[in-house]
Amino acid sequence: MCSKNLQSLPSVGALASMKPLPVAARGFTLVELLVVFIIIAIMAAFAIPNFKETYQQARMTSYADELVSAIQLTRSEAIKRGARVRMVPGLAADYTPSGDYSQGWQIVADKFSKDGGKVVLQKHGPLVGAEVPEKTKDNSSGTASDSTTVIAFGRGGRWAPEDYSNAPVFVHPGSIKTLKLRPEGCSGTVSVAHDVYISSDGRVFSRAGRPCDSGW
Repeated sequence: MCSKNLQSLPSVGALASMKPLPVAARGFTLVELLVVFIIIAIMAAFAIPNFKETYQQARMTSYADELVSAIQLTRSEAIKRGARVRMVPGLAADYTPSGDYSQGWQIVADKFSKDGGKVVLQKHGPLVGAEVPEKTKDNSSGTASDSTTVIAFGRGGRWAPEDYSNAPVFVHPGSIKTLKLRPEGCSGTVSVAHDVYISSDGRVFSRAGRPCDSGW
């Protein structure tokens, strides 16, 4: 009887060849999950401000390109037409300045007709999320003053003030008009602004990475 039971048992070789049953995968503990979440939060805290600044810089760069192109179009049209062409801030129906250039602009040429009408060459919508304060620096005196003026060029592509009897400071040779294109509400020395410069002889150029408040 005993011999029969012994014969029914598996041999040592058979036991060695048997595969062990798979062990269930171990899950994460609560402490391990908390550590992972803390690491992600720390990385996000450093990454989000940098991403926001990069996004603002890209947006201001795009706006600066549009602003520079509009000013260059104003000047080239004045040269082509041999007459004054104005770039007016805002979108007022009577082509008068309203707000700064972040509210949009209109490029308007005087029409040679009896009714003294205007020809609208370009109408640009608002620069969403931006503001464009202005300053004019008179190099003859070294002073800078706040200004919100029409950008106007006459024949030859030089600056042409609206009223020659009450001309702004910018008519002096070598004067520089600066449009500071910056994110709305931006202040301090955060370098996400663009400075767009217009010289009295009509040249226009911009500089990126400028501080929001200083650097005029």
